Amino acid sequence: AWGVTYMKGDTIDFFVEDCRPGGETGWQYRRGDDKWHDFERRTEVIHRKGNDDLRLPVYENDVGILETDPTSDGAGYYLSTSWAGRHVSSAKAVTTWLDLTRAQSVTEAMDVVSHCTQPTLCFVMADRKGHIGLQGCGSFPRRRGRHSGLAPLPAWDSRNHWQGWLDRSLLPSVYDPPEGFVATANEENNPPDGPLLVTQTVHDYRLRRIQERLRELPRATVDDMQRLQYDVVSVQAREFLDIVLPHLPESAMKSQLAAWDFSYDADSTTATLFQRLYRYTMMELLGHERGIGWRRMVYLCSRAGFSSMVLTAADRLLRRDQSWWWHGRNKGEMFRRAAAKLTAEDRQVPWSEVNYFHFANRFFSNHRVGRLLGYHTKSIPMPGCHATPFQGHVFQTARREATFAPSYHMVTDMGTDQIWSNLPGGPSESRFSSFYRNDIPRWVTGEYKIVRV
Repeated sequence: AWGVTYMKGDTIDFFVEDCRPGGETGWQYRRGDDKWHDFERRTEVIHRKGNDDLRLPVYENDVGILETDPTSDGAGYYLSTSWAGRHVSSAKAVTTWLDLTRAQSVTEAMDVVSHCTQPTLCFVMADRKGHIGLQGCGSFPRRRGRHSGLAPLPAWDSRNHWQGWLDRSLLPSVYDPPEGFVATANEENNPPDGPLLVTQTVHDYRLRRIQERLRELPRATVDDMQRLQYDVVSVQAREFLDIVLPHLPESAMKSQLAAWDFSYDADSTTATLFQRLYRYTMMELLGHERGIGWRRMVYLCSRAGFSSMVLTAADRLLRRDQSWWWHGRNKGEMFRRAAAKLTAEDRQVPWSEVNYFHFANRFFSNHRVGRLLGYHTKSIPMPGCHATPFQGHVFQTARREATFAPSYHMVTDMGTDQIWSNLPGGPSESRFSSFYRNDIPRWVTGEYKIVRV
């Protein structure tokens, strides 16, 4: 048996190309001081519903693909994107999943997974002989020196180009650990001595909560694992309040936060109170003219699924007693100013009225016809947040409601030939089938169905 999460590995870099018109394909790029080479040129055709086809010229070379068509702006410097998937064979990215179903042991499955080129993932697995393992996969570029890949480098200097691929031995790999379990939840997963596989700061709150629960169990059962998949306790909230509360004056609001169990269940009013305190604190910390700015910070605080790098860095910053980011301000005073913005109403709003969503058919989007035909559901409370094992994060992208949430729950006992599962939808794509969304009630309530082999 196996499960998988995204590793968030960095397999994409930007380079800067010096470009000029000329050559057989219309544009050239420079190498060294004065050697010019022709770009390869092709045309991508995008077929658009209700509109004419869009024809895009694509210029590429051995390093990457130009981000824009240089024709409109003329000679100069242009960003080029290099992606590992463009350079390595993608066949293993497909065959890995087929080979994995035939693996007879954890060691065999780990070897299969380690050869997968794309995307970057972390697998956990178990076999009937009692062995467990964790294995990462993906092709990672070997960058120049200690360059992380976060900033673009000049492509005309060949020393800046990728220098092959990192060895598979550097991928995360754990077999039969002494603690008796393996777990992963989109956390940073880098070798202790480098190089960086994950270059953007990523929190590990969900992983640490999972580890806490597993350490508490003398022997895990199917029921235990089902409850763990629906756990909505936030390690982030617990650690944040440990830092903030000592700086706040005594009040009903402080007492409410101090008595909280850090659970983001749908009925919790303290979860809403905490989330607003956290947002106000982030605004005090970075939402000013010498920081990120208030507009950007409001956007980032409300879209943690997209902005986890910034928010995680800010969380770590709050643990420091002194920082350049304070700009001479007192940290405790910042916390008190943030808390002063909370209102009595903030203490009374349940999380279900803040964090809720709809199941919708994307073809109909938000049109009334979708609701009339029964494609859309009524609003459904989303428990949890971006920092809980049940990752329940809802936000707006332009005019579209978006979510980060579990798309499939599965638990198995290796002593049986069955699984317990639910999913937010159903096995049929036909709206008129009774199986179109028959699993939604199970997914919402935490009930699992049994599927036997």
